[in-house]
Amino acid sequence: MSCYGQSLPGLHAAHPALAANRRRPWTPPMPHADFVHLCAHSAYSLSDGAIKADKLPALAREAGMPAVAITDTSNLFGALEFSQGCTAKGC
Repeated sequence: MSCYGQSLPGLHAAHPALAANRRRPWTPPMPHADFVHLCAHSAYSLSDGAIKADKLPALAREAGMPAVAITDTSNLFGALEFSQGCTAKGC
């Protein structure tokens, strides 16, 4: 099926994996949350944030958020610490 609900001829016949996925019921990708921080600045955003990048996943989990993102200004220095913090907390 395309995103408009029209079937594409031969698509599922040519790709058996797609046909198998088509039979599974749809499940939401993550639990519902009333609010999720998708624009959080870590201490690496010198004038915008103060939180350490590795502490952010733990705080998001405590607040019941299923997702969180860091969007530091002009750099990606906190990306590795953020990723390691997510892994440590089972995110």
